[in-house]
Order: sequence, then structure tokens, then C-alpha cells
Amino acid sequence: MSFLPRVQEDVEKVKQSLHAPGMRDIKGLEERLTQLQALLIQTERICEDQANNSNTIRNQQESFMVQGDISVLSELHEAHRGQLKNLHSNNRNLLEFYNKFAAAKGELSQNLLIRLNWVTHCQKAIWNCDGRLTMISENLVRVKRRFAILEQINVAPQLYCKCLGEVSRRSTYAKQYKDWGLKLKDKTEGQRKKETMTRGGFHENLRGHFLTTLFRGLDSVPTA
Repeated sequence: MSFLPRVQEDVEKVKQSLHAPGMRDIKGLEERLTQLQALLIQTERICEDQANNSNTIRNQQESFMVQGDISVLSELHEAHRGQLKNLHSNNRNLLEFYNKFAAAKGELSQNLLIRLNWVTHCQKAIWNCDGRLTMISENLVRVKRRFAILEQINVAPQLYCKCLGEVSRRSTYAKQYKDWGLKLKDKTEGQRKKETMTRGGFHENLRGHFLTTLFRGLDSVPTA
């Protein structure tokens, strides 16, 4: 297989990998996050209940230390026993919730790691294809330049003959133009001399006459 079809095949593979099913979305993520949010709310309630039980036991202890009434010990014992059971039960629930959160975190981290590896793989494949396409583009530019040189070499004989013909044509034109210019110069020089003589004779007839003040410039001669 030649180089270009192999690159085209790699590009198609990259395009297929970019549309890999199950990679762009995490199935059931929204539902899972909703469940974790509900579990978090429940955990906050248990923590609040734990704080209330702890404060109640502490307040009852302080009250007993101040009053010193031993008759309430039995009642306090039963109350503390129930509160401690509640604390223990809540603590087990919190531990269970912690394990669920840890498991969810690990599961999400694993899913994200898989997708990050997929993104890294796709990015590397795109970079490799881009490098190959850039190399092909640069090679095509060099080939185009060489073809341009070959084209110049191919038409060189024809252009050389045309250049010789153009040089000859221009030489002939320059000679004809020069001859025409010389002839025109001689002709205009004769016409100028004739015009100068005609104007001179006319000016002699008006020399000293008062009409020269009305027709100024009659004494001028043709420019060279």
C-alpha cells in the first residue's frame, strides 16, 4: 500500500474513534448523581441529628452536675441509653454512606480515566495524521516547484527562438524609426527655414509702422 492511501486509512480510523459509542457520554451518570445528591441530603440530616443528640447528652450532664439530684439518674440512664443507640445507629449509617460515596467516587474516577486515555489516544492519532499530512503538503510543494522548473526547461527552446525574433524585430523597428526621424527632422528643418524667411519678409514690410502695436508677436520666429 502506498503512502497516501495509508494516511487516508489512518484518518478514517481516527474519525471512527472520535465517534466511539459510550465514550462521549457516561451512561446513567445523571441518575447516579441524583441518587448521590439525595444520599448527601440524608447524610446532612443524620449529621444534624448526631449533633443534636450529642448536645442533649452534654446539656443533661451539665444540668445534673449543677443540680446534683441523684433521683434522676435512672431516667437519665434510660435517656442516654436511647440517645447512644441512636448515635451508634446513625454512625453505622454514616459509615455505610461513606462507603457508598467512596465507591461512587472510585467508579466515576475509573470512568473518567478510561475517557481521558481515550482522549489522549485520539489526540495522539490526530497529531500523527496531521504530521503526515503536513509532510505530504510540503512534498507536494517541492514537486510543484520541480514541475515548474521542468515546464520552463520544456518551453525554453521555443521561448529562445521567440526572443531571437523579438530582438531582430526591435532592431529593425529601431532602424526604421531612426531613419523616419532623420527624414522628419530634415523636412521640418526645411519647413522651419521657409517659415522663418516668410515671417522675416512680412516683418520687414511692417518695420516702423504704427500697426505693429496692434499686432504684437508678429516678429516672432518658429521654435527650433
